[in-house]
Amino acid sequence: MDIKVQYTNEELDFTSKKEYIKENILLKYGEEAENKAATPISISDSSILMDLERKMCLEIFNTWEANKYNLDANNILNENIFVNEEKFIYKTLLGKILRLIPGGVTILSIGINASLAKRFTQALGYAMSELCSSFIESVINKENVDLIEIFTKENLENAMESYLIEYNKTVLN
Repeated sequence: MDIKVQYTNEELDFTSKKEYIKENILLKYGEEAENKAATPISISDSSILMDLERKMCLEIFNTWEANKYNLDANNILNENIFVNEEKFIYKTLLGKILRLIPGGVTILSIGINASLAKRFTQALGYAMSELCSSFIESVINKENVDLIEIFTKENLENAMESYLIEYNKTVLN
């Protein structure tokens, strides 16, 4: 894959981009998810958050100006992240992520509440931002990088896990 880079590492301030995403995108979409789940959503109906989360991810890709690095956001989301929308949240929640959420096991019986919807949406956004950052930094450093190796379900889950661990530290302390 021949990628033409239009920025150098100095021109693209990774810290500022991440901070902007955290303060302007994650907070906004986290609140929207929280509102959608004001009445708990059953696991089987969790896909109602997907349109909101897809929109958030596209905004994150746009913030990173992913198109300048030959990142096709729709393609990545459709083929790597939201491949099977009906099962995405369900599988991710039941995977590594659920155990990181205090009281997460009760979700199976009561559904996704406002707090969980907010945290999960923000964790997903954080993860997408980190994966974009990782890919772009690799391209800028002229590393031989394949976006399919970066935008995997496992990398997404690991980044979400990292976000939730930090979230739990700040909330529980």
